[in-house]
Amino acid sequence: MRAPNPQNGGPIKPWLKQRYCIPPQASARFVYHMEEVLDVYRRRYCPKRPLVCLDEVSMQLLADTLAPLPMGPDQPRREDYEYTRKGTANVFMLCAPLVGWRHVRVRRFTHQGGLRACDQGLGGAVVSARRCHRAGAR
Repeated sequence: MRAPNPQNGGPIKPWLKQRYCIPPQASARFVYHMEEVLDVYRRRYCPKRPLVCLDEVSMQLLADTLAPLPMGPDQPRREDYEYTRKGTANVFMLCAPLVGWRHVRVRRFTHQGGLRACDQGLGGAVVSARRCHRAGAR
């Protein structure tokens, strides 16, 4: 049984965490770049200049060394803490929020030119757009 959380009486879950952008103290440059990103999202839809967002994350590929124990009544699935590392993969997410479109691509290896790698198979629609605006670019 877990110790209760003093704030709400529920169980403490130390493995959970929240991530968010912590701004530098009193940085006008940071605020400028964040406002630039928000300005891009306020633009109207234009087919010649589509708003396409790209995000990339690197993930570890892990495998269990022992088979997990199945869940039962009042018992969660149990996994051993040991694992075997099976390399890394990059996950690319392209989305056009004003059109309601998204595309996810997983690549086994870290590779430069993530947008070009992602755009293959999309007919070059993203990279061949008339203009590319990088909001918040440094």
